[in-house]
Amino acid sequence: MGYRNESYCTYADFYKIHISDIKSFREFFGIEYNENLGDVIQQFTKYFSAFIPDKVVINKEAKLINSITNYLDKTDSKNSKGIYCFDDVR
Repeated sequence: MGYRNESYCTYADFYKIHISDIKSFREFFGIEYNENLGDVIQQFTKYFSAFIPDKVVINKEAKLINSITNYLDKTDSKNSKGIYCFDDVR
């Protein structure tokens, strides 16, 4: 299982996953091209939704906190050590 350090980032809302580059999505998940790819994305969305928490967890386990912090460290241009996350929604 050498894929643990790879990730695929895309936008998701309450209804679906918005994939702008279908080819990169297919390649990342090893899905062969098919004329009916929309159905595959819908199936993936339904499967993935089973893993999304339905409530906010206030007291997270240390392992989860470290994982979130490491992710934020990689994506935060200001390098705030991932402890504080602010979003300016307009």
